[in-house]
Amino acid sequence: SGMYKFLGDTAKTLYYAKETKRAAASAGDTILQIRGLIAMVDAFLLLKNYDSALAISKTGLALAEEKQVTFAIGIFNNFIGQYHTEKTGNYSIAIAHFNTALESFQKINVQYDIALVLKNLGRAYLLKKDYSNSVKYSEQALAISQQLKLSQVQHAVLMDLVKAEDGLGNIKESHRYLLRYVAVNDSLQARNNRKTVYELEARYQNQKKEVMLLAQQKTIERKTLLNYIFAGGALLLMVIFALLYFNYRHQQKLQRQR
Repeated sequence: SGMYKFLGDTAKTLYYAKETKRAAASAGDTILQIRGLIAMVDAFLLLKNYDSALAISKTGLALAEEKQVTFAIGIFNNFIGQYHTEKTGNYSIAIAHFNTALESFQKINVQYDIALVLKNLGRAYLLKKDYSNSVKYSEQALAISQQLKLSQVQHAVLMDLVKAEDGLGNIKESHRYLLRYVAVNDSLQARNNRKTVYELEARYQNQKKEVMLLAQQKTIERKTLLNYIFAGGALLLMVIFALLYFNYRHQQKLQRQR
């Protein structure tokens, strides 16, 4: 599910998320159930089905808090924060959930998730028009994402910084971040183009293999048919020779009797 989310394949992301949830439920393991719920919320957020994501997040958060699973508490609070940022526009509630998520991730020092929550905090403050806090959290997110080489996170954060600095009237800083955004954007575009070429090449090779396999199968089928024909012909000739032989012997027998 996570792999297909990265590839942007929403249908397969949701399918494997459902399979993960189903397998977790069958196993009866709480931690696996939490992971299944996380996969489901991830898929629904990718589909922008925020209502379904919220319902599952609340269920998952209650379960995570009951079992004191710190990572999952952070994940579900982050999900709920995204819901209020993108769906309700209640940025104060979103920020509260993001702060809870940030505390959880900092306890266990998961830098990737810390970067994501800081990015979300920066965006929530930007939409709330609290540009100072937006710059504060976005710069933290940018620093970690650069260290971890998270180009997609950098891409989003840099645009938020462009807007936040512009909102503060810092035109020079806004322009500086804009230049960095363009550079990252070009890099991502080139990467996406290479990815498209690789995908097309892989698709071509797969189709080529399918055509070759089909041709090979048809060749085998033709050879099999010819073998059947030759075998049938040989059998028919044997029967004819046998009939001729028995007819010849019968004629000889009749002649001797005369």
